[in-house]
Amino acid sequence: MSQNERYAEVYRKATNWRQERFSENEVIKLDQLDLELPLEEIYEGVLS
Repeated sequence: MSQNERYAEVYRKATNWRQERFSENEVIKLDQLDLELPLEEIYEGVLS
């Protein structure tokens, strides 16, 4: 998570670690937890 911009980086374990970057209008999917996190909801009320 960035405190200055609306984006998040997720590192996933594959053969090697793989980085994914999510921007403001994207959804972070965590399959192992059966969870989807819209980035705009995470930052709601934090950055204007």
